[in-house]
Formats: sequence, structure tokens, C-alpha cells
Amino acid sequence: MKTGVIGIIPARIGSTRFPKKMLADIHGKTLIERTYENALRCQLLEELWVATDDETIFHTIEKGGGKAYLSTRPHESGTDRIGELLSANPKWLEKRAILNIQGDEPCIESSVLDAVIKPFLDDPSTLMTTPITQLDDEDQIRSPNHVKVVIDTRGHALYFSRAPIPLNQQGTICSECPYYKHLGIYGFQPKFLKKLLTFPKTPLEKAEKLEQLRVLENGYPIQTVLVESQSIGIDTKEDLEKLKRWL
Repeated sequence: MKTGVIGIIPARIGSTRFPKKMLADIHGKTLIERTYENALRCQLLEELWVATDDETIFHTIEKGGGKAYLSTRPHESGTDRIGELLSANPKWLEKRAILNIQGDEPCIESSVLDAVIKPFLDDPSTLMTTPITQLDDEDQIRSPNHVKVVIDTRGHALYFSRAPIPLNQQGTICSECPYYKHLGIYGFQPKFLKKLLTFPKTPLEKAEKLEQLRVLENGYPIQTVLVESQSIGIDTKEDLEKLKRWL
């Protein structure tokens, strides 16, 4: 479909908690294959690519008929890796949006990807979007592994944190406030993405280890979209076994 939306899955081979997880087997297919095939279900993607630093991942995707790009230099983040692919395809600067799809989310619902894309189709001035989902489990609210976000009345992100936000005056969970979990998928206006990659890392980004804070610290809006999602992200071998049982 000619929507002007390019989907890119950054996939590095190194992982501190789960080495070579992109090549982990899930019932006969690798994690990255599962993620790629699942993302293809999104009807609003005009093209779908994997951007990787590993030849095995590159050949795995191409052998399956997919589109893959092998990075020519190291990158600190998936967004930087996507930036290299964007530079290699300058015509993409005129597209509606570039979607950053996490390689370790093999079951993300196509409705979530649609929700991230839709603001760009409705309003060409949209710079960046990302999905959030309501969080009710207090253990997850307090866990630094689940990134939380607070938003304004328009749905623009005010802040992302690994800490439980908001907290009341007593330092406990606020029963009257909704808690939102951030899902690590991003939509970018291509020209804004190119500009963003020229910005140096910012103090809050370094403190939280959350690159989206670079956008907020430089004064640009991030439009959040509220979704329902039961997707299982693969950060550890335990997550992988959980997914296998779920499948």
C-alpha cells in the first residue's frame, strides 16, 4: 500500500542480558524472523526493512524474502542505525513517516503499529509518535524495567522515567492517577528524524538511559497514542520461554 510509511526493525547481535537473542529459536524460526513476519501484517507499511550489524541476521532475512540492510559502522542505538539506512535512501526524506519497530517484540499487534502511524496520515505536521498502554500492576509500576510516561491533556508526553511516576506526597502510588507504560515503538517524520540525530545526548537521557528524552529536552513534542497490547517483549531467556509457552 502506498502510504508513504517505511517500517524499520533495528536488530543488533549484541545484548547484555541475552546474547544473540535475535537469532534465538522460537518453534523453528528465529526471533528476528518472527518479528519481521508479524510486522508485515500491518497494512499501513509501504516497505519493511531490518537494519542490522550482523551478517547472519542480514542473510536470514534476505533468505526469507525480506529486505535487510547491513550497517557499515557501529551504532549506540537503534535510532542511530535507522539513521544510517535513512541516509542511504535520501528519497525517504519525502515519505510520511519512518517507523522504528523493536526487534524483540515478535507479537506486537498490528493495531498498535496502525495507531502509531495514523497521526502522520491525519496531520502532516506530526513530528513523532509512540504508543502507551495503561498499567495497573504495582510491581510493574515500581519496576525500572518498565518505562513509565506522564502525559498532558493533549496526549503529549511530559516525561518518561524508569521510576514510578507520579507519586503522591507520601511517596506511594497515587490511586487517583492513571499509570502508563511506554511501548518502545516510535514513528518519526523523516526530516525530523534526520535533525534529531544531530543532537548530542542530553543529561536526562543519560540519567534514565532513555533516548526519547533527548526529544523532550530539546523542546519538541512526542504525541502518545493509547493502545491495548498484550505483547511479550524478549529481554531475557525467561521471557523467551514464557513466549514459547504462550504461543
